[in-house]
Amino acid sequence: MRISIMGIGSRGDIQPSLALAQTLARRGHSIKVITHPCFADLAAGRGFDFMPLATMEGGFAGLKRRKSSIKALRSINEFWDAIDPAKRYYLEWSRQFRDLAAGSDCVIGTVLAAFLAATMGKHWKIPFIQAFFQPMMPTRAFPSIFLSNLPFELPRAYNRISHQAVNQILWSVLRPFARQSLREVWRDDETPWRSPIRPIGDPQRPTLMGFSRYVIPPPDDWDPSVEITGAWFLDRPDGWRPPDGLTAFIEDGPPPVYVGFGSMNVKDPAKIASIVLSAIAKTGSRAVISAGWGGFRPTELPSGVFAVEDVPHDWLFPRMASIVHHGGAGTTAAALRAGRPSVIIPFFADQPYWASRLRDLGVAPAALSYRELNEAALTEAAARCLKDQDMRARAARLGKLIEAENGVERAADVVERIVRSAQPSSVGASISGCSGD
Repeated sequence: MRISIMGIGSRGDIQPSLALAQTLARRGHSIKVITHPCFADLAAGRGFDFMPLATMEGGFAGLKRRKSSIKALRSINEFWDAIDPAKRYYLEWSRQFRDLAAGSDCVIGTVLAAFLAATMGKHWKIPFIQAFFQPMMPTRAFPSIFLSNLPFELPRAYNRISHQAVNQILWSVLRPFARQSLREVWRDDETPWRSPIRPIGDPQRPTLMGFSRYVIPPPDDWDPSVEITGAWFLDRPDGWRPPDGLTAFIEDGPPPVYVGFGSMNVKDPAKIASIVLSAIAKTGSRAVISAGWGGFRPTELPSGVFAVEDVPHDWLFPRMASIVHHGGAGTTAAALRAGRPSVIIPFFADQPYWASRLRDLGVAPAALSYRELNEAALTEAAARCLKDQDMRARAARLGKLIEAENGVERAADVVERIVRSAQPSSVGASISGCSGD
């Protein structure tokens, strides 16, 4: 099978796609991953072809976000800012994705690339799969993930409406650019008015949810074509070795606390570093601090703190006592899999949702506001994660369940089933000449 996987976004959006690509490649399929060039090193040596986009080389790392005066709507407003590059590059990305994916038997689009996958499937008459790492589909079970900051709880009857409304608002931002892409790249004048983020209802066009059913139980009103597979973890490559001194540091005392904010842009790193280091010291614990793509690099470290650039979570997190992070979908899943409690300091988008979900599961204290972060609040939250034995036990049990899900293998099973069940005339057809130019 020739399968193209397309992704747009930050590391949390792309790394799971690489995990699926590696799994499918190991099963003998010809796999292309089409995304930002900055992920080339992460993809290297994993058995699939990496096809870099020619625009926005750095991906979505460190994007600046505007402040919102309405606290409850910050996640929506900041999500608009985060997808601003997609608005600027949508047309060019559409051309590149079309050309680089030509000849595929199936296309898979994750998150912001989901609509592009549907477009290719329609025009090339091949199977397509949309994938998300957050619960984006409308449901009565809970409100839209972008309304996690509401100061009140929505009545259950309004939950589904909240999803539809938010998804429609987000689609209204991208729709003009999608329309231009359809006209210029595909010679297609039909642009859907309704948000494409909804159950499709066709088992031959499934929507994959790359998160755990133990974290988000399947809502009973989701369409059967929506499949919760479990999280897609990209483990460290063969032959990987930890940085010099890290193993010795970890083993030279009780397990440290991990602190890192992934690709988030830390606006005042000196202030945040001071708060973090003071809080860790007050808990009496040690720490491993990760710079990440956001450049969180404290310049002066006490003896009980070790700084790293980028260490695979599957190796590092099980060696930690707890995980202090931003609440991105990928980091949250890795912390849960490791069976460690979290302190979540969300920045924007889906991060407040994951923070509230882990709190409800009893594996994290209430979220701490990044804008209002202070030493006392972080000290209290970090200390609770270290001392609350019930919380630690719940996190450990949940970690074992998530590990056993093997989500990326289940996702690969779905992909193989869909492609194999397609009509022979739809699979393997030559589409390399289907250019719209």
